[in-house]
Amino acid sequence: MTSIIKVNNIQNSSGNTAMTISGTGVVTPKTTSYVWVYPQGTSGYTSVADNAYLPFNTIYQSAGSGSSDFNTSTYKYTAPVKGLYFIDFFTISSGASDNKSWHLNVSDTTICQTFWSRETRTCTGSVTIQLNAGEVMGLQSHSTSYYYRNSNTMPSEEIYTRMIVNLIQELT
Repeated sequence: MTSIIKVNNIQNSSGNTAMTISGTGVVTPKTTSYVWVYPQGTSGYTSVADNAYLPFNTIYQSAGSGSSDFNTSTYKYTAPVKGLYFIDFFTISSGASDNKSWHLNVSDTTICQTFWSRETRTCTGSVTIQLNAGEVMGLQSHSTSYYYRNSNTMPSEEIYTRMIVNLIQELT
């Protein structure tokens, strides 16, 4: 038996909209949060003091609530809902001997030394982590660490430091 359902919104048993289907068939979850941030300022290699957050002060792209979830003054992201979040980070320093030790800090607790490099100029990492609604996370320096900052705005091939946070699945 074949049936055709002509609806734009699918509701849960409580009658709340659980997801929306666009006219082109794209299914949109209830909550979306995506943000791509980078540090913008005087171009050059610079450092972040021990226990300071990497100063992501500029939003390049965002979707859903992403631009309001990331605070460009504190350099931290606040999870809008309980869910699985994908976090991707990249930076470069002037020399391989420069310290590049970044911790993923969630709600004032170091989760792990997620991003670290001592043998190369680059430092990169990706992680998927469960965050609860309202939890705050950021990339914190374990000791004075180095990165590259650029005065250009995106898009630019000279933006070498960036972080992307993306809610990949909302959890109940």
